[in-house]
Amino acid sequence: MAARKISVYAWESALYLESILANLRNANEIADHRANILVVMSGLILSFSITQLRDVTGVDKTAFGLISAVSFLTIFITIGVIRPKIGHSKTNTMYHLAIVKFGRDAYEKELLKTVKDVNLIVGEYAEEIYDFSLELRARFRMIRTAADILAAGLAVGLLLLILT
Repeated sequence: MAARKISVYAWESALYLESILANLRNANEIADHRANILVVMSGLILSFSITQLRDVTGVDKTAFGLISAVSFLTIFITIGVIRPKIGHSKTNTMYHLAIVKFGRDAYEKELLKTVKDVNLIVGEYAEEIYDFSLELRARFRMIRTAADILAAGLAVGLLLLILT
């Protein structure tokens, strides 16, 4: 009977921790969407401002040059958010590269060892949740920084255009 309580506890713990990971996955999708929107907007602004650079002179050329540079910088920063990280060396059994590193039989043994111990299950989830949270925080900061740079550059460029 005690083994059943432990297994129910382990099951409930895994469901709880999986719901936290699901929330993080949703936030990750939001970050992807925001970054993609920012790249598209910046690309459109860059295309427009570059075409205007040929036809203007003086302060207008400076304004469109600034808008072009800021749009390009925003695209460059945001692509750093979109591209996947390369070179993770996780050995967490939840991480997809661990599956390949272990091999099928060794991975099965490792999973069986993990699911028998609630502390190992919680440890695997805790590591995954913490690492995912850190990565998400960095992604959202980069997106916010890129958006702020774009907004500031557009504001200064438009102000220059209005004042001339």
